[in-house]
Order: sequence, then C-alpha cells, then structure tokens
Amino acid sequence: MANFKKHLEVGAIVGTIGNIVLYIFQYFHEKTTNPNHKFQ
Repeated sequence: MANFKKHLEVGAIVGTIGNIVLYIFQYFHEKTTNPNHKFQ
C-alpha cells in the first residue's frame, strides 16, 4: 500500500493532539460547572 507508514504516522499524531485538546476542553468545562471535581 502506498504511503501506509506515513498515513499511519500522521493519523496517530492527529489523533493524539485531538485527544489532548478534547481533554483540555472537558477539564475546563468540568472545573467551571463543578469547582470541587477531582481529576485523576
């Protein structure tokens, strides 16, 4: 398959960055709605 390794590499990077961004949004949303929430 042409460019399989590069496709896999870019997909992993984009997925990781997307996951981090979504976690940050969730963290700040939860902190504003419930200041006593403990993240682990």
